[in-house]
Formats: sequence, structure tokens, C-alpha cells
Amino acid sequence: EHLLRVAGKRVLAGGNLGPAALDLLRQPTPDFYLLELSSFQLEWLERPGFAVAMITNISPDHLDRYDTFADYCVAKAKILGSADRVVLNLDDVDCRKLAMTLPATQQVDWFGSEETSTGVTRVPVAELPAASGLLGLHNRINAQAALTVVNALELAAGLPANPWGGFQGLAHRLQLVTRIDEVLWLNDSKATNVGATLAAAEGLTGQNGARLVLILGGEGKGQDFAPLQRLAPQLRAVIVIGRDGARIGQLFNGLVPVLKAMTMTEVVAIAANAAEAGDMVLLSPACASQDQYRDYQQRGDIFVRAVMSCADEVKG
Repeated sequence: EHLLRVAGKRVLAGGNLGPAALDLLRQPTPDFYLLELSSFQLEWLERPGFAVAMITNISPDHLDRYDTFADYCVAKAKILGSADRVVLNLDDVDCRKLAMTLPATQQVDWFGSEETSTGVTRVPVAELPAASGLLGLHNRINAQAALTVVNALELAAGLPANPWGGFQGLAHRLQLVTRIDEVLWLNDSKATNVGATLAAAEGLTGQNGARLVLILGGEGKGQDFAPLQRLAPQLRAVIVIGRDGARIGQLFNGLVPVLKAMTMTEVVAIAANAAEAGDMVLLSPACASQDQYRDYQQRGDIFVRAVMSCADEVKG
């Protein structure tokens, strides 16, 4: 959305990330509709017909709804439908497999890391952008994906030399909340599955050797949480919350301290005590929020308020 506006285009964004898609039709017709669509929403689409369709990644999710991961992939793939151009993640093996099923006439544009581009697939990708509002490697790759879409729309020539100038990032997506006593607090409440949490945490690797106090838990949706164990070397502690918090915590027993909380206020108090100077506290739950909150936005907003209250107490 940011890039399209910078390119001088009128944009209405919605779907899974904001106003309902049909509600956008009540407003004056823009140059572009920008929709984020969940697998649930895609189930209802017969012939999408998008100018550009993109899948940023595919990782197991909503397995309380789909019988298998393959069924979930089929639902996600419906977005590609009869799209004029397709944009896929070169780093994601399931995206690469999906590309092999597309008609030969459907053009695919790729984004991803240089390591995959040069060392695995030999497929060229654009340079990863850098901007103050893009915290973590996966957000820089997301920015590269957005640039790839703009290029597919043949609008790149309308962008300024620094298209990310003034971009501050998005709420609940690895959002920098504040710094308290040399500890960074990050809100990634939008991370509602294991893949998103892995991307966020691993994307912060190398940030001045910082370790993470990671907040996990909520409604697990039938996921396998075992892949989260590979984060253990990065962690100072794990704080678990919500319905599936205890199940997640068991995976880290004997690896890192596992701390339990009932409310977000308790979470913040426990995290403040566990974190050391130079660490980062990351809310990236790997779960949906509806066991305790209305949605991920409310969960993130309550976390931010609790963190800011803690900051006020420290200031005195």
C-alpha cells in the first residue's frame, strides 16, 4: 500500500488485514484494490482474476480446519487462479513446488534471499531494501516482495530513489514498542502460526548478539510446535500464555527457563524481570488469540499498553 501511494496511485486496502473486501466497494473506485485474503476467504472464490497475486510463504496453519497440510496448500493456491502475474517466495520450498503446477503461460516473479537465489535456484531477485521501519530480515524480504509486485504492475519507474523514506512499519508486525533499561520491546502479535514466529525470531538473529525473552501461546489450531525448539540458543527465557501455552512450554523444559503467566500485565512484569541489558522481549505467540482476546490486534494493543505502563513506572 505504501509503495503504491508513493507511486501516486489511489489505493483501498482491506480483506483479512482491515475493512471487509466488499465494504471497499462503497467508496470511490481507486486505481487499485489491495487485498490480503485468508485461506478461509479464498475457499469462496471461484475465479479471482487478480492483476497480481502473491503468496509470501506457506507454513502449516489452521489444521483444526483442514484435514492435511496439503489441503491447506490447495486453499492458499486458489489466490493464484487466473492472475495475470504471480509473485512467489523463492526461499519457501512449498512455493517453489506450487510454481511447478502453474500453467506455462502464467508468468512468475520471484523474491527471496540472495543465498537461495545464487546458491540453490540460480533465479535472480531484487536487492533487499533497508529502512528504519523494516526491523528483522523477514520484513526486509517482505519489502522486497512489495517492490516485486510494484515492478510486475509496471509502476517501478514512478517510485522515488528511496521509496521507503518515512515508512514506520505496521502495528503488530514486529513493531518496536519502546526501549526500557536497554531492553527492546517488540509487538509481533500478528504472528499467529509457527512459521511466522520462526521468521520473526530468526530474522532478529545477529542484532548485536541480543537474546530473546519470547512470549508464546494462545489458540494453537492443531499445529506442531516442535520446530520452535530450534530457537532455544537465541532465548533468554520463554513465557507461555493461553490455552496451548503449557503444551508449548513443555518443548522448552530443560532448554531454557519456562515461565507462566495468566494475563498480559503478568507477562510484561515477568519479562521485565527475566530480560537483561541488551536483550529483546518479543511477543510473537505462534497462536491465534481468540482463547483470550477478540483478535490479534486487541492482544497486541493490550501488550503495548502494559509495556508503556511498565515504562512509565521505571521513569517514576
